[in-house]
Amino acid sequence: MGAINPLKLIDVIKDAIIYLTNHYKARNYKAYLVNPPSGMSFFWGMAKQFLNEDQKSKVVFHGGMTADKLFHIADPSQVERKFGGTMPDITEFWPVK
Repeated sequence: MGAINPLKLIDVIKDAIIYLTNHYKARNYKAYLVNPPSGMSFFWGMAKQFLNEDQKSKVVFHGGMTADKLFHIADPSQVERKFGGTMPDITEFWPVK
């Protein structure tokens, strides 16, 4: 497998953002990324160049294990303990309960 062409990657990110913006305009209030992998900031740095300010404001990163800002819109009982909430951590994902 060869090296990834950064320009091609930027084109793919841009195309994905355009698609999502055109087809899911009002679907996402905010996206909270709690304790994301370190490489995520690299991809976010590239992707946000193609977003307007409203779109950028919908993505909230939390580097620690808790999401204090998340509790402004979600009750702690809806957030797993591992992210600072009071809901038991989910360990079984399928079948959905």
